[in-house]
Amino acid sequence: MPKTRKLKSKKSPDHVDVVIAAALKTFRALRKMSQEQLAGELGLTFQQIQKYEKAYNRISASRLYRIACLLEVSVLDFYMGLDGARPKVKDIWLSDDEIKLLTAFRNIHDSPGQKHAIKLVKDVASYRIDGDD
Repeated sequence: MPKTRKLKSKKSPDHVDVVIAAALKTFRALRKMSQEQLAGELGLTFQQIQKYEKAYNRISASRLYRIACLLEVSVLDFYMGLDGARPKVKDIWLSDDEIKLLTAFRNIHDSPGQKHAIKLVKDVASYRIDGDD
């Protein structure tokens, strides 16, 4: 009796791989590095970086180390928010606007300017229009 091949089901990526993918995208964006630039440094195609950032492909330990060095972050930073990896953070997922805000903040090179920016954001966040609850 001939053996039949089972079709592989399209399995969703592991949660850890999704967290690492999101961290890669965030760290790369914060460094203002394109997928093409990162791929060139690693000897890969930008399509491979896209697959990493969407968690379609897993990143090997050695490649994650090289990426961390290029992006000037710790390998542990890729695991933020996972139990046992680091102190818990609310959320690793940053929207494009959050990345823009953080990038702009990091471009403020004096302490009084940074303190003013923090106060401004806190004031805007606490502002309520009458009737808002």
